[in-house]
Amino acid sequence: MIVFVALIFIVGIAVLYMAGKENQNDHKHKSQYHTSGRSSQYAGGQRSGGSDWKRRDAARNASQRMNTRRMQDVGGEASRIRQQLQLQRVNIDTRALSSAEEKIRSICRHADRIAQDINSHRNDSNYLILLYREGVKVSDDAHKLRCDLKELRDKLYKKGTSDRSLHPLHKRVCALYNGVFEDENTLNERNRILRTYIGANFGRYEANWNANIERRAQQRRAR
Repeated sequence: MIVFVALIFIVGIAVLYMAGKENQNDHKHKSQYHTSGRSSQYAGGQRSGGSDWKRRDAARNASQRMNTRRMQDVGGEASRIRQQLQLQRVNIDTRALSSAEEKIRSICRHADRIAQDINSHRNDSNYLILLYREGVKVSDDAHKLRCDLKELRDKLYKKGTSDRSLHPLHKRVCALYNGVFEDENTLNERNRILRTYIGANFGRYEANWNANIERRAQQRRAR
């Protein structure tokens, strides 16, 4: 009799132990389910959260602002002026016109690229910074070309004081100079908009990078 009671007691303890373990496992599984659900929701927010929407809207607005000014793209006129100078046998250095067409097209291509890539690469700050730096180099080339055209314009003006047949060519060079000047300004404006976008839509590094460039630009303008 005593042995029988002891067996019942042992079986009862075993049943209670197994039931408690099952409840513990069930609670653990529920806890893991809720935790993984929160992680999944957080990860989804990171992929399609507010920052991406913000950049998409900001990039679209920046691109629209860029496209309010059209490029003049007067490269073809540079070649035609050079041909006319040679046809009239004008004794003047035309080296500035020899490479002007390709340089002008390079200015326009890069300006258009900025307006397009600010949308397609809106989440890639490294690419956009490189794009900005390339734009600075193209802008420097544009400035040098404009200085060369100014020298050509001034020489033609002097020659025109004794040869009235050069007056039409002088006017065309003036228009060419003004077209390059406008394209240079448009490129600089698009580059500035791009830099401002980078500084406003990424991290602290990009914000400081933009602020430092803007401060130096203001210092140059104040001189």
